[in-house]
Order: sequence, then C-alpha cells, then structure tokens
Amino acid sequence: AVPAEVEDLFVDPIRISGASRYDTNKAFNDYALESGLIEDPSLLFIATGTNYPDALSGSAAASLFPSPIVLTAPKPTAASKAQVLEYESEESFYFILGGEYAVSNDTLTKLFAN
Repeated sequence: AVPAEVEDLFVDPIRISGASRYDTNKAFNDYALESGLIEDPSLLFIATGTNYPDALSGSAAASLFPSPIVLTAPKPTAASKAQVLEYESEESFYFILGGEYAVSNDTLTKLFAN
C-alpha cells in the first residue's frame, strides 16, 4: 500500500484496488482497457501472481504492444479466469512469462478451462 504522505505528493492520483492482488490486477486491466491504455487485449501476457519478477520484467514488453498482463495463482482465481475468457478471441496470442515452476502447465490448463 502507498502511505498517505507519499500519495499526497501527487495531484489527483488514481487508486485502483481489489480484495486480492488478482482482483487488483483485473481492476487495473479493466481500467486500462476502458481508458485506452491497453489497445490489444488479444495479445495476453500471463505471469505468476505469487512472485513479482516475471510480471515486472514482462511489463516492459506488454507496454510496447500495449497489452494486458494477467496474474495467476497455481489454482487460478475467478478474476484471472474472467480476464482470459474476456480477452480471448480467434486472434489471441499468449506470452507465458516464466518457466514451468512459475506458471505450470497444470495452472494453464486450469486457467483456460471453462
């Protein structure tokens, strides 16, 4: 969380939050899509939400397209699954950030299950 004394340094900051990091991730991606910060949700970056380096590293690449990063847990949350379903199209392409230990094939199977 950002302390109030730091937040006070900014003019009209926008605070985006959720009940969990996965809900916050979805709230941010929804905001970014609605405001035009994300232009191509069919190009999706997927990273573990249990640790930050893969998502942090991938954020630079995602910003170039500009496309969303979806965080997932080993047992994907409803927020993560909703984003994958919402952004899915015939043109969808997925970048999985991190190795099998970070985002396992089992996690991906659960994430993409209906």
